[in-house]
Amino acid sequence: MDVDLAAELYAALEGHEEDPNLLRFWREWRGMSQREVGAQIGCSARYISYMERGRTSLDLRWMAMLARVLDVGIEDLMPLGKAPDGRRDRAFMWLYRQCDSQSKEALYRVAEICAARPPGCGGTV
Repeated sequence: MDVDLAAELYAALEGHEEDPNLLRFWREWRGMSQREVGAQIGCSARYISYMERGRTSLDLRWMAMLARVLDVGIEDLMPLGKAPDGRRDRAFMWLYRQCDSQSKEALYRVAEICAARPPGCGGTV
């Protein structure tokens, strides 16, 4: 489980809450150009740019191809939105998918405990 990488991902997602999707974020995270991504899915760099900026729709078919090329889940391409916990939740889900089954179970139990306690209640786990 790479907690440091999840923390780096959380920090890097800051400022992307208004993005129409996270295609550009993941493309840059992977060090790929629009041209490279486009070549792998059969479209132009300009079309990738349009998708990144929300000028054309990013439907499920495109998302599946892009997720494969960028080595992420389809849900990772969805926008963070304005939810205050969007970055935290995205980093947590990424970390969860990297875990073995025993670690996933432990993280799930922690998440259940956190979800059961309203914010600001304090207390110990």
